[in-house]
Amino acid sequence: MVHGRRVDIWAVGVTIYYMATKTFPIGGKDVMQFSQNLTEGEIDFNLIRQKDPGSEALNLLIRFLKKLLTKDPLERATVQELVNDLWLTNKGTEPIEVFLTADTLKTESSL
Repeated sequence: MVHGRRVDIWAVGVTIYYMATKTFPIGGKDVMQFSQNLTEGEIDFNLIRQKDPGSEALNLLIRFLKKLLTKDPLERATVQELVNDLWLTNKGTEPIEVFLTADTLKTESSL
């Protein structure tokens, strides 16, 4: 079972997706269908894209969400990768300073 930061990253992705669309990225009529959609279903990013087709900001948001909502936790972006994302840093013009210790980075890479 996967837990820790990578699950937290998924939860942040679900939250941001919900804020952008007012729907959850994965759904189902019951627990069985939800579980199946979680592993086999595709996330519909068109709900975001259709708000303003061609919007660079929305395209960057979708790119960011795809990093957060990568189904395989081992392929999901790390905190360090996310804080350098173009959507969060206003296309790199406003970098975010994060103070991570070597122990934190070591722990994160092993999750």
